[in-house]
Amino acid sequence: MDEEKKEVEASSLSVQGEKVKKWLADHLWIIALVTSFFIFLSLAMPIFTSHPVSVTPIEDGYLISEAGERLDVYADAFFNLGGNYPVLIIYLLVIIGIVFVGLAHLKSDLGVAASLIFLVSGILFLISNSLFDLGNSWHFLDANAIYNGDYAIFSQTAGTELYAGAVIGAVFSFLAAILSFVCASKKETFSVANLTEIAVFSALAIALQFIKIEIGATGGSINLGLIPLFFIALRHGPVKGFFASAFVYGIITCVTDGYGFYTYPLDYLVGYGGVAVLGFARQYVFRKDKDSTVPGFFIITGGVIIATLIRYVGSTTSSMVNYGYGFIDALVYNGVYIPVTGAISLAAMLLLYPAIGRLNRLFPPKNAF
Repeated sequence: MDEEKKEVEASSLSVQGEKVKKWLADHLWIIALVTSFFIFLSLAMPIFTSHPVSVTPIEDGYLISEAGERLDVYADAFFNLGGNYPVLIIYLLVIIGIVFVGLAHLKSDLGVAASLIFLVSGILFLISNSLFDLGNSWHFLDANAIYNGDYAIFSQTAGTELYAGAVIGAVFSFLAAILSFVCASKKETFSVANLTEIAVFSALAIALQFIKIEIGATGGSINLGLIPLFFIALRHGPVKGFFASAFVYGIITCVTDGYGFYTYPLDYLVGYGGVAVLGFARQYVFRKDKDSTVPGFFIITGGVIIATLIRYVGSTTSSMVNYGYGFIDALVYNGVYIPVTGAISLAAMLLLYPAIGRLNRLFPPKNAF
């Protein structure tokens, strides 16, 4: 009797466990949504500590000096002097991410968009002290002074450091990114054909990235590696596109580039993960009765531009965090090669669009429409 009772209890626990798993799977978007709201806990505590800065115009520039003891900086400081826009943009991104998570249970692909947004916002939280100094400097220095290096002096004088609020914002942003991606991927299936095609084009992307024009000493280059990744995203959607670009291609190229795995989150996970954006366009780009359409060309153009901007954000942030570049220097350095690579990739995708459209009509991937 005791054994029968134990078997009944074990069976009951197993059933309850399955119910809990099913409930979590069905309501994961709610958990992701609640987690994303916790990002705003950062507003209830000091976000930075910083010295007040005094800026006095002089004949050949500005005299920049400390104006007091280090102080805790709360959210109200973002609205002083007309608004600290670089920091406010982080919270605007969080709001957009929350909207996408709220809609992810209706259209799972939006979970990938939310994941990318939260990844970017989390990284921006980690450099938000530099963005805070940049925003403040705009109210005291002219554009030439910022470009000529006075921003660096301003930032060094302020000595703004991350505090509890910024760390809390980053932690919950990354948690929301993970949950959002899991929410998007739970409905995806990887068939043998999917995996084979993704593997072949990921390998092609890795091979093409060795044919490059190197820019500078910190990893920048102009190459053709993104073209196969855009192909994967367009054919298979944002989830599989993100898997191929951020994980398969991202991890392998991070290792082969040899700059250290600490560069992976910004330069590779975010930088190449943005390719997945083009996957959202697949149902508007491909038609069952035509190889290509005029709107399709414009949609592909918009998707590649957005993906390039996301890579620009990731690599610019990496230049600041990993290599110690100033904000302006990072913008200029990455502005040399990323737009060129994006333009080459865009031209190739537009030229290949009719062929890809025909391939998609003849051999549509599972769940393409």
